[in-house]
Amino acid sequence: MAYITQDQKKVIATKLKGIAPKTWKYSLGIHHHSTIVLKIRSADVNLVKAIRGEGYKYQHAELNQYHYKNNENLLAAGLVETFEKILGALNTDNYDNSDSMADYFDVGHYVTVKVGDWDKPFQVTGA
Repeated sequence: MAYITQDQKKVIATKLKGIAPKTWKYSLGIHHHSTIVLKIRSADVNLVKAIRGEGYKYQHAELNQYHYKNNENLLAAGLVETFEKILGALNTDNYDNSDSMADYFDVGHYVTVKVGDWDKPFQVTGA
């Protein structure tokens, strides 16, 4: 059963400090004791545009952690390697013993990466 503790969050937060670009402002939280949530509030690059594309009209998006390496916008922005390191840190001490053929799911914890939010839009900084 997915479960993450505050102690695990502290370890992940320490790793993220060394990985995330210094110009990015973010918060790290736990949702329902099972999901580690990274919310990126602002950055010096438009991450919403990099994730969703040019025509996306909202200022919030969620990173698809399973298909981000094939995202043409992230590839063009040169952010695939950065998100690969970030997701690696978020998956610290995580495991996946799932068997989808048997409808059995067993993970250490879930991971969510949000850029902005519906009530707090993502901000592009000039730095």
